[in-house]
Amino acid sequence: MSNDADILSQIDSIDLSTVETARPFLPTGIYQMRVAKMELVDQKAPKTGKNLNIQLALVEPTNSQPNEKGETSRLNPGFPIFDLVSLTATFNEDGSKKYDPLPRLARFREAVMGDKAGKFMPLEQYIGRVVTVKVQFSASNVDKRSGEDYGPKNTVRDYVLAR
Repeated sequence: MSNDADILSQIDSIDLSTVETARPFLPTGIYQMRVAKMELVDQKAPKTGKNLNIQLALVEPTNSQPNEKGETSRLNPGFPIFDLVSLTATFNEDGSKKYDPLPRLARFREAVMGDKAGKFMPLEQYIGRVVTVKVQFSASNVDKRSGEDYGPKNTVRDYVLAR
């Protein structure tokens, strides 16, 4: 016998006002994550370079960051966290590098593969591997250009090297 519940027969009378719809977040901490997906995508205009999108998946269950009511929920293995690495170096007016993607790529490779030696590509070599990730929770996510607050978010702060 199935424990599944078909709500279709009740959907016209269900009150959804008490249903929690906010996405849960990981609290700031260090987590074991599996590399689930990696892809190169075009940057949004006006930029013309590429981004490396990395989808990570939680390996062990953990509790979420408490919501506004102080409640936590259980986050199961597979809960996704995303990292976006711009592959376009930027420069200051004096010609010095403002942002260089190479240290971030080297750190990722070393944390996932155990060393920095070898080529970064192909991306498939990382899929399924477990990596230790430092995640930060931010209650506010303000756009620097518009000043709009997009609400809470998780950010991959670093990839932790195995010692």
